[in-house]
Amino acid sequence: MNKIQNIIFIFIVLFLLGSYHAVRADFVCGSTVTRGGLTYGSVTGADGKCWLDRNLGALAVSGNGWLFQWGRSDDNHQVTSSGTTTTLSGTNTPGHGLFIKATSSPYDWRSPQYANLWQGTYGINNPCPAGFRIPTQSEWATLISASGITNTATAAASALKIPAAGARAYDTASVYFVGGNGYYWSSTPYSIYAYFVQITGTSVFPANYTNRAQGESVRCIKGITTPVVTTDAVTSITSTTAVGNGTVTDTGGNNPTRYIEWGTTSGSYPNSCNAGIGGMGAYSCSMTGLSVGTTYYVRAKVVNTAGTTYGSETSFVVVVAPTVTTQSTTSITSTGAIGNGTITATGGNNPTRDIEWGTTSGIYTNSCTAGTGSTGPYSCSITSLSPNTTYYVRAKATNSAGTSYGGETSFTTLVALPTVTTQSTSNITISSATGNATITYTGGENPTREIEWGTETNVYTTGSCSASVGGTGTYSCNLTNLQPNTQYFARAKATNSAGTTYGEETQFTTLIDTPDTTTVAPSVITTSSAIGHGTITDTGGENPERFIEWGTVSETYTDSCTAGTGGTGDYACDITNLNPNITYYTRAKATNSAGTSYGSELSFTTLVANPTATTQATTIIQTTTAQGNGTVTATGGENPERFIQYTTTSNDYDTAEECTAGTGSTGQYSCTMTNLTPNTQYFVRAKVTNSSGTTYG
Repeated sequence: MNKIQNIIFIFIVLFLLGSYHAVRADFVCGSTVTRGGLTYGSVTGADGKCWLDRNLGALAVSGNGWLFQWGRSDDNHQVTSSGTTTTLSGTNTPGHGLFIKATSSPYDWRSPQYANLWQGTYGINNPCPAGFRIPTQSEWATLISASGITNTATAAASALKIPAAGARAYDTASVYFVGGNGYYWSSTPYSIYAYFVQITGTSVFPANYTNRAQGESVRCIKGITTPVVTTDAVTSITSTTAVGNGTVTDTGGNNPTRYIEWGTTSGSYPNSCNAGIGGMGAYSCSMTGLSVGTTYYVRAKVVNTAGTTYGSETSFVVVVAPTVTTQSTTSITSTGAIGNGTITATGGNNPTRDIEWGTTSGIYTNSCTAGTGSTGPYSCSITSLSPNTTYYVRAKATNSAGTSYGGETSFTTLVALPTVTTQSTSNITISSATGNATITYTGGENPTREIEWGTETNVYTTGSCSASVGGTGTYSCNLTNLQPNTQYFARAKATNSAGTTYGEETQFTTLIDTPDTTTVAPSVITTSSAIGHGTITDTGGENPERFIEWGTVSETYTDSCTAGTGGTGDYACDITNLNPNITYYTRAKATNSAGTSYGSELSFTTLVANPTATTQATTIIQTTTAQGNGTVTATGGENPERFIQYTTTSNDYDTAEECTAGTGSTGQYSCTMTNLTPNTQYFVRAKVTNSSGTTYG
């Protein structure tokens, strides 16, 4: 640094010290201060603090003054008639006097946000006169309580004559609630917002918070106060070091220097570490030169220009990790054992004693605890083990200084009896079935798996089948050489080197067989019915229901009749509702609980029936001709020859003449009657003829 730089540096320091001391030593509350060409008075509030007698920008006591965005200096944006912009500032000083409108979260005039702009008399953007600052939220709350402020009327009547100056909207810049509500900023940030005081005609809210782009009134408070700090628990304790922790809950308006003090006697703190200057929140610094087994007493300390404050005292003991050895595992069973260890040194603090284990060397997934204890052997139960399994074990000891482990040992659990459940028998036939079971536990060794059965309960001498050796899960084997329609009793069986176990007993009955039947030719065939015949040659062990089925398409049987339940031998039932001259296909059918069997298909044809017809009125009557009309109402199974007979004598058709409409099916028909005598009465009737015979209308 050259001579000129030295002179400039000394001048700046002297100027600042002179200004600081002039404000601190010479100022008397009630005096005036100036800033930006405006003169402000000062007044002592009910809280005993010195405040400006008016809002910043107010020309008189009780005047409304300016509306600031939180954290901004008095750069002219605070004038309620200032212009606006929606361009956010990237620095603490936007470089213009426009009100910055914020239209999206976090609704701040600055991006990114910055919270340390208005803290203390030397705050970066402190808009107050020299020696004054913006009050904290807690200072506002104290003033409001001490002044008895409950609404805008009591605020205006207080020593500070606080007006309802309204606010300026953060997103539109419009001014609102002037004369109705008062909105006053504090210097205290809250998350992405900042605290403010809201005073309405009926209420006061000393701890509201809102968006920082909002325009609100500023009332300044004199100087700074001592900070407030709490002592937090010491962390990261080793044999020689630890981390001391504190939390600044109030800076007093001026960020303090933060310390942790400690010593070996309560109330005496000959050692300290420095966490530097900082604002509200937690801080830490390293405590060194500690000794094992020693109790230390600790407190937080903070210092600003208003003075020094301390947190309450806490204490801690320096300890080292314990030492432990692993002993042989004892009392080993198929599912448990006793783990053993020995504490050879506690490290100055009785440790928690554990045994850890797992099925892979070096990996310990389970543990048991013997609680806290001193030096000497300890034990705890190793449980929930699997049979015939090798486990790896180590001792573990933990105190406040850390954790130590013993060496690894191993042991193998015993084989246990398997467990098996008998499942329902499946695939039951007349002579066989499938036996089913489930191995739910192998006992640590895969067992031989079997099914036993017999014809008496709890007696399984008839037979057995094996599913060979296997693990947990279901298994099956075939039960053979069974008798039809017989009740059997079965159970599962599983055997390993530890012994044999059985499942519970189940029972089943073999099936009956399906019956056998043959189809016999139908008899008594008419135009609309016949008698169907069948023969039961074997009932299958249960008398079947006996049927005859039929239909007009081969192997398609749409109707049936029943002869009821019966044993072996012939049976018959009536085949009805048939149509004349139709070929029908028929078969015998027999059904019991085992199933249904059918005879082979036979066919028969119903007889042809006489056709039927009706006579309709004669039409198209001329002098010598006319049209005779009839309707075939049934063909009788064979299309008839269709006629019209006519004569001059009623009911005398022996010599009648006739005309023909040819062969046809059901429906109307006509033919022409000729050689008629003019003006003569004729008698007419329809006539139809097929191979079965002739009928008349």
